[in-house]
Amino acid sequence: MMKLMLLQQLTIIAGPALIMAFTLTTSPRETLGIRWPATKWLAAGMVLPFLLHPLSVEAVSSLHWFFGELPPEVTRPFAAMSDENLSLGFVLLAFAVAPGICEEIAFRGFILSGCAHGGRRVLAIVMSSVAFGIMHMIPQQVFNATLLGLVIGTLAVRSRSLFPCILFHFLNNMLGVAHGRIGKTLPSAGWQEMFFAQIEGSLRYRWPTCLICVAFAAPILVWLARPLFGGQRVADEVDFAHVLKDA
Repeated sequence: MMKLMLLQQLTIIAGPALIMAFTLTTSPRETLGIRWPATKWLAAGMVLPFLLHPLSVEAVSSLHWFFGELPPEVTRPFAAMSDENLSLGFVLLAFAVAPGICEEIAFRGFILSGCAHGGRRVLAIVMSSVAFGIMHMIPQQVFNATLLGLVIGTLAVRSRSLFPCILFHFLNNMLGVAHGRIGKTLPSAGWQEMFFAQIEGSLRYRWPTCLICVAFAAPILVWLARPLFGGQRVADEVDFAHVLKDA
């Protein structure tokens, strides 16, 4: 099953995006954001997943009443994330490395660049995020992926690079694997009880943990997004219009 997932990532998601980037644009490298970013953008891509993961888990859990139970055939692939009989390296390759690279090439590379034609940065971020969410199909994942897509898309526009986005995506999915694999074994007694809880065999985060994450994540998110809504031109943004070939 995981081999099929890897094949789908390469042939259905990354493959078409790469083909179109090389055939429809004058600068595939510019379109896909293949440039080394400043350290601050890599730092943002490294820190934000750890701050947003607990908030994401709790947001989806709090909406369980709305989304309802998933059928077994849908949850079966995700059971592999917590299956200790499978190689951790292969699980990370299938659930973190491949999606982190392939999906970012497609959604924050080609799609975001195309939607940003004419300098429509915010529209590009929103449209690529919605497409990213819809691609996941499962309602819980559509909701979660769309919100995370807004953050990653903003990071892509601000950094002009795909690498912070890949780093963010990889770490976010890696935390999902860790949550499924070792979350059940983490202690939730003593002082840990203030920050963590075991509910129905799953690791949950209590309000002090979420409050700490919000306190640290909010300033970073404001710093990322403010130039996009402040009316001024972002000094280190890319104008994508010139990378698309004239029709």
